[in-house]
Amino acid sequence: MKTIKSINNWALGLPMGLGVLGIIWPGFFILALLSTTLTGLLQVVAAICFWGDYPENRHIKIYFAGVLLFFLLLSALPDGTEWIWLMPILLCVYLCIIIYTQKDLPNETD
Repeated sequence: MKTIKSINNWALGLPMGLGVLGIIWPGFFILALLSTTLTGLLQVVAAICFWGDYPENRHIKIYFAGVLLFFLLLSALPDGTEWIWLMPILLCVYLCIIIYTQKDLPNETD
């Protein structure tokens, strides 16, 4: 669970850290925006690791269904549907809630 939390912390901290550095040099704002793609990838990796540890957790299954729904809607809906870009933010928050409210498994060593 410690590894999963570390991956998630990196995923969230990277764009935030680059955004703060944007105060010093505005070019970092662009890097912060681009790093949100990496955030999504790292969060999916963290979710896969979480699912490996807690395969019966229904919330992680809902998360994966949400990720699948996002990509299906993204490919199926026409342009002009800006509301769909709220889904990654909601999925990010939902995964954080799942990870940080989950009790560790007994005898977990990491």
